[in-house]
Amino acid sequence: MKKKLKIGGYARVSHEEQKRFGFSIKAQIEEIENWCKENNHNLIDIYVDEGYSASNMKRPNLQRMIEDLPKLDAIVFTRIDRLSRNVFEANKMLELFKTNKTDMIAIKEEHIDTTTSNGMLMFNLKVTLAQHELDRGSERIKAVFEYKVREGEAVTGMLPFGYKISNENGKKIIVKDEETETIVNDIFDHFSTYHSIRGTCIYINNKYNLTMHYKTYARILKRHMYTGKYKTNDNYAPAYITEEEYLLNQEYIKDNVKVRKTKNVYLFKSMIKCPKCKSSFIGKYYDNKVRYYSYVCSKRKSTKLCSFKKGITEEKIETFLIENVEELLKKHIASVRTNIEILPKPEKDKIKKEIRNIKIELDNLNYMFRKGRISASNYDLEYEELEKELKKLEALTTSKKEIKDINKFFVNDWKAVYSNLDKEKKRALWNSVIKNIIIDEDLNISIVFRS
Repeated sequence: MKKKLKIGGYARVSHEEQKRFGFSIKAQIEEIENWCKENNHNLIDIYVDEGYSASNMKRPNLQRMIEDLPKLDAIVFTRIDRLSRNVFEANKMLELFKTNKTDMIAIKEEHIDTTTSNGMLMFNLKVTLAQHELDRGSERIKAVFEYKVREGEAVTGMLPFGYKISNENGKKIIVKDEETETIVNDIFDHFSTYHSIRGTCIYINNKYNLTMHYKTYARILKRHMYTGKYKTNDNYAPAYITEEEYLLNQEYIKDNVKVRKTKNVYLFKSMIKCPKCKSSFIGKYYDNKVRYYSYVCSKRKSTKLCSFKKGITEEKIETFLIENVEELLKKHIASVRTNIEILPKPEKDKIKKEIRNIKIELDNLNYMFRKGRISASNYDLEYEELEKELKKLEALTTSKKEIKDINKFFVNDWKAVYSNLDKEKKRALWNSVIKNIIIDEDLNISIVFRS
């Protein structure tokens, strides 16, 4: 008499298969149930993964099935591609099946006997063909997406804040969302002025009665698509900012310190370096009727491995800046303008040509990486070098804008305006103007401007 087996059924279909081919979970379940009845086997459970690809094992009910293997005699599915389309992971599953002495049965295909060399060959051949078909499908989908991007057609409904999809002559294109366009413009304008993500978050939320999180503003400011560029199309969407403005924002973001909601706001946090070990200074405070703030070497405070014991008060730095920043800024601007003016037009044209060539190289590098013609490590290395060179060249073409940006606050009676700012706004102001505060071993102060 034929042994009555304890069966676990497995059914799977991806969203793409449902949409394109009408593959049905229900049909797979019925076939498994009918097969168990015809063969007088006991169907213990059916494990269903609907909307999951077979390219990996990250499927909740597949994992549940694997946990149940010790209490099952066999796993039944309609075809091998329902179980896996990845040769490596299919063999990992096979080892799990063998360890638990659980058979696998594909109803719609010839019996897979993985105990023989010929059976193993057929098993790997079927999985390989299934993986090949999946890869071909992925390549076709990718090619269609790349074509749509080149043609300026929307490929997803998940668009960045400030954009929406519009139909134009039967073609889905991306346009600015008139309901949120003003908000996005204000986000970029405020950040380009104060260079503070937290400040921008507070300002925009208060102005428009929003509750968007700090991280949402950070994502918006880091999103390259706001330049209008996406993948291979430089005009994929209407731009909110220029490429140059985007690159400047990324530099400001690197220096941006997320200030926690606390009464201890340090005006010059992360801006001061130790004259001995070059570690950042950190803020500390003490109370004596009023609260006093000062800065000390972080390495000295945490490990005692730095010999620089001195600290500097926030009041001393702030007083120095208020008294000297105008004169220092005038000298700085004069120096930058001199550098700009002595650059002859042929040299400027040469720089612009070099910038274009580097951008072409970056596009070619991205294309080679997508095609798998360059390793990830080599890609990262070459991209970093090209990007560094690009930023250096573009800095020469944006210096005038930088002068305007850092000089616009210091007009008229700016000291009276400054005295009425709260500490966070003061901090945002200094952070937007000053890149580093340098102190020597005698606590003499000098500053490095951002441009």
